[in-house]
Amino acid sequence: SVVWQCDLHNQPGLPLQVKSYVAYNSDASRKDADDQMRERVLDFTAGSTPIPKLYGISALGTRFCVYEYNYASRSLTPLRIIPHPHLVTNIAPKERWDLDVLEPQGEVKLKEIVHHIKEMVTDHDNCKFFALSLRLEIS
Repeated sequence: SVVWQCDLHNQPGLPLQVKSYVAYNSDASRKDADDQMRERVLDFTAGSTPIPKLYGISALGTRFCVYEYNYASRSLTPLRIIPHPHLVTNIAPKERWDLDVLEPQGEVKLKEIVHHIKEMVTDHDNCKFFALSLRLEIS
């Protein structure tokens, strides 16, 4: 997978994870993508941040899922699906990746996220919006 991260004064602004479109049709790959995004958000929230919300995007091909972490309530959506102890549970259903960057709704959602991040940053005098830094991870 490829991971991009937009930083705000060395603080996380937007983690973006991209995996192959093949992962969308694999329950195990979607579970791995969900787990990795939750771990990434947890890592990013360890320090203090000047913004009230952290967005994360998990993309499987052109389809994507938006994660939102609220610093005040310490809540992360979408909620984690807990596996049943005796039954097979799909803990990362395809429906989570319900937006597509090639469709108007997906484009609108991405623009809304970027706009909201820019608003949060402008609300703090000590923040600037920096370019994306690229980090490659092999999984």
